[in-house]
Formats: sequence, C-alpha cells, structure tokens
Amino acid sequence: MSNQKQSLHGEVFFEHRVSVPETATLSIRLLDVSIPDLDYPIIDEQQELVGDRGSPFPFHLTYDPEQLDPRHHYAIRGQITYENRFLFLNIAMQSVKLDGSDPQPLLIRLDKVQ
Repeated sequence: MSNQKQSLHGEVFFEHRVSVPETATLSIRLLDVSIPDLDYPIIDEQQELVGDRGSPFPFHLTYDPEQLDPRHHYAIRGQITYENRFLFLNIAMQSVKLDGSDPQPLLIRLDKVQ
C-alpha cells in the first residue's frame, strides 16, 4: 500500500467588482457528495482570510487515493463568508473524479449571494 497523497490546485474567482471585507473568510472544501446531505464529509479544506488581496485566490487541496471509494462522487465547494453570512459561493459544486484525470489548474467561479 502506498501512502502517496495526491493534490488538486487552482484558483477561485468572482467577476463582480465589489470590495470584500479583509476579515471575510475564503473556504475551499473537497467533499464526498455521494449521499445527498447538507453535511457532506470533508476530505480536505483550505480556509484563510481574504485580506487585502483581490480575486483570483489560489488553492491547494490534498487527498489520499487509497481512502477514496471509486463508486463515490466528489466535488469542490468554494465560498466567502463574513459575519456568518455568505457573500459568494459556487452554486453548482465543481465535480472532480480524483483519478488523475482532473484538469489542473481548476478554475472555481463564485457567484455573489443576493
């Protein structure tokens, strides 16, 4: 058995010309979305303050292929929150196969939450 971690990398972006509070939090999650549920199991997560940077935001997620079930479905969820409110999120999660065939870098578009 190999314990070789694999990774996904890319950028999260939004097209709206709005300022985002520096203390807003960017979260990128790699999820097992096989069973419809609001609390999908998190395989990996990257969280950071937006700070004074603008879009796009780079991300890097890792996973262990031996811990994955080939019958399951996986996706990436991106979101920016501020004071427990969603500011941006990708409404349709980005599906990934995690079999080495996913194009990289991945581009994840976030939409403004009304």
